[in-house]
Amino acid sequence: MREGPWQQNSEAGVAPAPENDSFRDALLQSLARVAELQEESERVAGESERGTGSDVVDLLAAVRKAGEAFDTLMRVRHQILTAYARMQERQRPAAAPAREEETDHDVAPSGVSA
Repeated sequence: MREGPWQQNSEAGVAPAPENDSFRDALLQSLARVAELQEESERVAGESERGTGSDVVDLLAAVRKAGEAFDTLMRVRHQILTAYARMQERQRPAAAPAREEETDHDVAPSGVSA
């Protein structure tokens, strides 16, 4: 996956894509980055369990980054689903106006023959 300058300063690893990329591309890049952070977190956790390499600070940082990236992904997902639901509501045909009931002047009073 290509990393650009927009991702280098992002603490959680998820940042807005440059304007020339499509929404689909930006979303796929973000999903890939979240997956990478999850894998990194798992790798660091495994090293910590085995006692090789990473210390507790590295483990906590990796878990926090992966968690923040996943939380951001879930917020984006919620916003997409909300926008989709709103679009669906706008595309539904408007409800037909209620039919006017018969008025009193259309009905002969009881006991009076027409």
